[in-house]
Amino acid sequence: MKPKSMKHVLSVLNKCDVILKNGQKQFIGLYYDAKDMKWPIVLFKCDWRFNYFLSKALDLMNVPCVEHKSLTRGLFVDTNEGEFININYAKVIADIYKTLPRYKKSDEETFDDLLDFDIEKQLYQLEADICKRADKNYFQNHRKSKNIQITDDEAVTLFHKSIPHIAEKNNLDYKIIHNASNGTDEYYLESVAGENGFDVWLMIMVSAQDRKIYVGNRAVFNCFELNEAEDSIDYIKMMIQTFTEKLIEEIKTFYKEFEINPRLYEIANNSIKTMLESNYDQTGIEYGFNDSMKTHFNVYLKNPADPTKMYDICITYNEFLRNPNDFQKLIESPKILKNWNFWSRQKKYKKEFFEERF
Repeated sequence: MKPKSMKHVLSVLNKCDVILKNGQKQFIGLYYDAKDMKWPIVLFKCDWRFNYFLSKALDLMNVPCVEHKSLTRGLFVDTNEGEFININYAKVIADIYKTLPRYKKSDEETFDDLLDFDIEKQLYQLEADICKRADKNYFQNHRKSKNIQITDDEAVTLFHKSIPHIAEKNNLDYKIIHNASNGTDEYYLESVAGENGFDVWLMIMVSAQDRKIYVGNRAVFNCFELNEAEDSIDYIKMMIQTFTEKLIEEIKTFYKEFEINPRLYEIANNSIKTMLESNYDQTGIEYGFNDSMKTHFNVYLKNPADPTKMYDICITYNEFLRNPNDFQKLIESPKILKNWNFWSRQKKYKKEFFEERF
């Protein structure tokens, strides 16, 4: 796997139920939806030579990892990304799933457990959106490559001086580790957003063996040459500024928007379904919905003016409770909206989104 593929791996890690490992040689990410899937699917495979970075990232992430060398090797040979697992591995994978906390307690989960799980997924997506935008903006508009001649010792010295200063200036926790066996100097910058404990972090590795600098978190990953050390420091400063000035504040806003109690959730959920049924009786606009999340409700409306198109509508339960009339107006006359907690997009019509109703 090429270094650029690490971005793909990081982008799907938080969607995985479990990561299977063959030491630090191979990693397999599995995902299973009991409603729609007969077997789990392989979300990613990774056997990049610098898997040490991924193994350290997994230590910082809330994703279960299981060491199973023979199973991981087998899946690597027999299964491609995006495919269902080979049936020959079904029993051993089922046994692994039975041990996962998410599946062990699924029958006992309270509304608050489910809400917390859904909020966490929303926050991972928020983090990914904000960090990827900042990353793209940096490389398109702000990067000024210095490409100075620098020795390994000078690069390490630059990081040893810069990282503590960056951390202290932005009130971040940090630690520095020298790993002689891997030939790396590792730098970890961390913070917690608000009282709810969502962690944000950035991991940097200076590899003397590769003569490269690796920088990444849950959402982004970049590789710099050693003579781009000053560029990488600029990039780190930009990402930390993104954390402190945008991400952490928006995380607090998301927490506030998504918190809801079971009674209000039921009122909002039932009211939306009643409105959709009544609207269909009056306008004939076909609808589908997905209420699997406790944070928001997804609605699909067939475009009355163009049957090849549909509207995909998303509204948070709290926004609906604040403005039920706005939701009513939208389903009567669908249009595009761009509010983050109440949006509507037009997409190609997909019959499967309406099959439960029509």
